[in-house]
Amino acid sequence: MEIGLFLIFITILSVILCIILKIACSMKCSFYYQTPVKIVLSTKDSEDTIECFLRSFIHQLNVNKNAPFLPPEELVVVDLDSQDNTFEILKKLSLEYPYIHPMTKEDYINFLNTMNLI
Repeated sequence: MEIGLFLIFITILSVILCIILKIACSMKCSFYYQTPVKIVLSTKDSEDTIECFLRSFIHQLNVNKNAPFLPPEELVVVDLDSQDNTFEILKKLSLEYPYIHPMTKEDYINFLNTMNLI
């Protein structure tokens, strides 16, 4: 009899915990859905992969409706002195996705200096 009561108690406790976690998660997620996200990525000599990577990255952000954040407000991609066409590809993608902002390393350093971040 005591084991039966113990199992009932554990079951009730588990249900209460699940309800609390569900409420907490929905509150947390609703907060994040209202928070704009800014992402900074860096790349170098990636002309063969950068376009596919960014399209896949953006697709994952847009498709996953349960993601705890909005698609990015801004996606800064810093080119670290590539010797190939990486920067040109980034500029082309920025025309298609207005929140993509390609920057050279020097531009990014200047930006950080103006914001007093370095």
